[in-house]
Amino acid sequence: MCITKDTEEIKELMRKLNELAKRGEGGEADNARQKLINLMLKYDLDISEIDDLVEVRREIGYQNTNYSQILAHCIWDVKPNADIRENKSRRKLLVILMATEYIEVMEKYKHYRKAFKEESKTFLKAFIIKNRIGLNTPSTKKAGKKELTEDDIKALRMTGALDDNKYSGKDVDKKQLDSPKLIEE
Repeated sequence: MCITKDTEEIKELMRKLNELAKRGEGGEADNARQKLINLMLKYDLDISEIDDLVEVRREIGYQNTNYSQILAHCIWDVKPNADIRENKSRRKLLVILMATEYIEVMEKYKHYRKAFKEESKTFLKAFIIKNRIGLNTPSTKKAGKKELTEDDIKALRMTGALDDNKYSGKDVDKKQLDSPKLIEE
C-alpha cells in the first residue's frame, strides 16, 4: 500500500478531531465533531476506520464503463492484489479497503476522472478533424481564421495517432439503391 502524505494527514486530522470532540469543551468540541462528520461524509468513512488495521467492504459508484475502468485501476494502483467485484446494475465496484487506502483511491479517482473528461473532449475533437466530419459546414466557414487554442493544437497532434476512418460510401449496397423494393409504396 502506498500511503501518501495527504492520506496520512487526513487520517491524523480525523484522529485529532475525534479526540477534541471527546475531550474538548463547549463550542470547541462541537466544531471538532462537525468537522469530523464532514470528513467522514466526504470520504464515506466510519470513526472506527481511523485505525490502519480495519478493512471494510466498500461500494464505490461510477458513472459509466470508462469510469469503472479508471476506478478499478486506481484501486489496483493503491492495492495491487485487491479483489474487485462489480454490480453493473447499480454501477458500483465492491472492494475491501482500509480507510487510508480508500481515501487514496478516492483522491486518485477524482483526479483521473477529471483528467479523463478533459482528454475525452480533445480526443473527440481529434477524431472529428482526422475524419473530416462536418468541417465544411456553414458554421465552420463563418468562424473564419482564428487563433488556435492550446487544446486545438493538442487535438491536431493527436490526429496522427488515430486511424483514418473516413466514410466512403462503400458500405452502401448499390443494388439495394436501384431495387424497386425501396421505391414501392
